[in-house]
Amino acid sequence: MDSPDGQKICKKYLSTIEKLCEAFSISTACRDYRNEFSKAYKILYKEGSLCYLTEILDSAQEGFPYLWVNGEKYVFSKDVLDSGSKLLTVFFKMQHLLRNSYGKACQENLNTTSEAIQSEIVAILEEFDISWAKFE
Repeated sequence: MDSPDGQKICKKYLSTIEKLCEAFSISTACRDYRNEFSKAYKILYKEGSLCYLTEILDSAQEGFPYLWVNGEKYVFSKDVLDSGSKLLTVFFKMQHLLRNSYGKACQENLNTTSEAIQSEIVAILEEFDISWAKFE
């Protein structure tokens, strides 16, 4: 995510994850906390949408213990840092599971049912969404 191309690819990937969540009708975490966001921050979000933003994932990846905003230092709690770490772990777990699920679905002599594959995908998407909301 350190280059414009990386940002673009990540944005597209997160958009695809949003579409998967819709397609599988996953249960998503409540986003009411977004009502407390500043007006400037709310502009980034489309109402009624999951809005997985690359900036959030990048922040989780960086894991900085503080952030300077308009000359003011904001120190993150251990809980926030742990939530970011958890989000990143679940993100990588989700990538791995989706890649493996695709491979399983393409096998001619499939050992697992499509329902089992779908169940795994739904579970990881829900875990990702919960982790996302907790960190966001």
